[in-house]
Amino acid sequence: MLDVSIVTNNAEKSIFIVNNIFPYFKNLRLNKIIIDLENLFNKLSESKGELLIIDINLVNNKEEQFINIVSKLKLYTDIIYVTDNEKLLLNLNKPNIYFLPRKEMSKYGIQNIITKCLRKRESTDINSIIVTELDKLNFNLSYKGTTYIIDILTLLYNMNVREEINFKKFIYPYLAKKYNRTISSIKTSILNSIEKMYYSCSFEVFKEYFGIYNDFKLKPKEIIFTILNKIYRKTPCLFNNNKGKKIKSAVNF
Repeated sequence: MLDVSIVTNNAEKSIFIVNNIFPYFKNLRLNKIIIDLENLFNKLSESKGELLIIDINLVNNKEEQFINIVSKLKLYTDIIYVTDNEKLLLNLNKPNIYFLPRKEMSKYGIQNIITKCLRKRESTDINSIIVTELDKLNFNLSYKGTTYIIDILTLLYNMNVREEINFKKFIYPYLAKKYNRTISSIKTSILNSIEKMYYSCSFEVFKEYFGIYNDFKLKPKEIIFTILNKIYRKTPCLFNNNKGKKIKSAVNF
């Protein structure tokens, strides 16, 4: 869950924002609403969280100064700033600040800017989650095959693929093109990385992770989809209507 705080000098705006984001984004949680702007920076310090939405009216030449101060406090990972001042878009180029023109402050406008923010955050977080899962099994992260496995998991996760797919037809050609390698070389590297994992991973860990009771080896696809399903359980979908894509429409060669 991501903690969200809202800063506005208009109570109706705070209600509008709350009503149009929290029912839609199930992984957001309201932390604090600040309407009284007196001692604002102290109040922000007390409500530190992941996402800050600011919708207040300031004289244009003070907005850049204000947003600079807020961002330098580093109390929030990401900031959405609602403004009429288009010059801010040119003068401020910080990766954690998202600007929403006031004329676009509609139900879909606020949802779209939050979606953009969450997708960027998710693309960063997913790599860390994948590496953590592989590290549990003692995969050697320096092996090319492990890099390919990370790429496969990232691709399948980003496309929300949950069906059984043909690796030979879709996945291996995708990696071969990306890395300018032969399909045979890609497969050999992946198998080598998995083989090394078998010998370095504790059997108790392996048995518990994959839910097996005999000492036998799994196919690469079985290993990858088991890891992928565990990642799905740790990262619930952002949207209720996200039912997943077919791999044919997900992979573009």
